[in-house]
Amino acid sequence: MKVFLLISLIGCFGVSQAEVTFHDGVVVLRTGEIVSGKISVASFQLALVEKDEVRQVFPAHLVDKIRFYDEEHNINRKFVSIQSKITKEFSLYEKIVNGAAIVLRKPKFLALQSSQVSVLDHTQFEYFVMYEGGIVPINQVKRTFFNSWNRMVAYELSSYVKDEHLNLYATADVILLIKYYNQSVRRKLLLADL
Repeated sequence: MKVFLLISLIGCFGVSQAEVTFHDGVVVLRTGEIVSGKISVASFQLALVEKDEVRQVFPAHLVDKIRFYDEEHNINRKFVSIQSKITKEFSLYEKIVNGAAIVLRKPKFLALQSSQVSVLDHTQFEYFVMYEGGIVPINQVKRTFFNSWNRMVAYELSSYVKDEHLNLYATADVILLIKYYNQSVRRKLLLADL
């Protein structure tokens, strides 16, 4: 409880120091309740919801998912709350790629954040991949997931890497490979099972 209180205070302090941006959207709580209004995910540890000039704070452990439209960047943003297997604490992650393999991200320095994180500055984020219930940092995708795919999948993905001149040590290239897997390879595997 003390850890949660400390994290909430740090999150609130960080939110009060940085400019908070709100967007029309919804928060789905773990109870199934849907809360709509102006949404902010400034700290990635909690969600702020403003409705009728009343502000509510929902810590990450109470949140299931969040969705809103970011007018400034012209994108729909989706967030999920995930519990760390190590610390058992919840944190909000932004979904970047949907599919069988999901790409997630969160700011590198949550508690020490003195200025607002830019959605477009990809260097400010840590990237992760969720696949078949496991979550690993994106730089471990090759070692973790590639070994579990069958030969047809491995061959098709390695051909794509060669054809597109992808560098599997570059985050952007790994994200392109995951998108390709979700759109092309995964579809072929599902059709083959019919």
